Amino acid sequence: MAKLLDLKKHADFLGCVAVARTIFEAHYDHSIRNLLGVLPEDHLDTHVQPFWSGPKRAPSAFTFDANDELHFNFVVSCANLIAFNLQIDQERDHEKLMAMTKATAAGAYVSKAIKV
Repeated sequence: MAKLLDLKKHADFLGCVAVARTIFEAHYDHSIRNLLGVLPEDHLDTHVQPFWSGPKRAPSAFTFDANDELHFNFVVSCANLIAFNLQIDQERDHEKLMAMTKATAAGAYVSKAIKV
């Protein structure tokens, strides 16, 4: 949220892409790694049964890939929503968006110490 507040001061579309990339990493990589740190795929529940079984499937973390259409579209859509809310001109040119997306880098994963 702090990055979004900083973005208002120095509003440009590349900043919107960077924030969108951070959101992607937080939801689809870092939070899943944290969950698997607490409940690994071979975790057993209190009844000594596999925790990840039946309808509960172990999730997989995604490393961002700008060439993956779903990853790219998520970041572009999110960046355009942020830009709209900050009253910045949105970008629709695929080539420019691809270059901006590849130019951004998200923060490295830092494991959280979560206890259950």
